[in-house]
Amino acid sequence: MKQYPRAENRMMPAQFSKALDDLSLSMREFCRITGTNVKTAERWLEDEKDIPQWVPVTLALMTMPGALPMARKVAQHFSAEGKGNAN
Repeated sequence: MKQYPRAENRMMPAQFSKALDDLSLSMREFCRITGTNVKTAERWLEDEKDIPQWVPVTLALMTMPGALPMARKVAQHFSAEGKGNAN
């Protein structure tokens, strides 16, 4: 497998894991909310793939009051819509 240069200022797997714990958010729920493939997030946690910049930004935004419940609601809506359950 080809190795790519690692970003110097990047979120580390332990930081990702702690941020999820701090939010009481499972990796699978984070993936469901953000539309991320579970295997991709597993690679982030195993440090096989760099964690993109949008991840710490999203996690930080989720700490704002009411943001995580809203993210869950929006993800649920669009998940249901994608399955043909929308109006």
